[in-house]
Amino acid sequence: MSAFATALDALMGDANLAVDVQYRQGGSSAPTTLRAILSQPDLDVRFGDSRVRAASTRIMLRISDVPLLAPGDTLEINSVVYVLYEAPEKDSSRLSWSVDLEIDG
Repeated sequence: MSAFATALDALMGDANLAVDVQYRQGGSSAPTTLRAILSQPDLDVRFGDSRVRAASTRIMLRISDVPLLAPGDTLEINSVVYVLYEAPEKDSSRLSWSVDLEIDG
């Protein structure tokens, strides 16, 4: 195991950083409980000459926990269901996924 994998495991195990999430492949399979790091940064979005600051929800998951993350999958966090609407991104070490989420509905 690399130093980066060891560090990621430590971060995912930290109760102050990571949360339990319920993952459902395709949004309808049996749920699997995973650990993930949730962030909600503000993003600057441009519309022509205007710029708007908007809230977003982004999550980081271990690839070893979810090797086939794809649009249409859902994650439930604190009783809120989020849908993956875009393809996830792998980090440079190929250890974690990062993906933007939207509330289902």
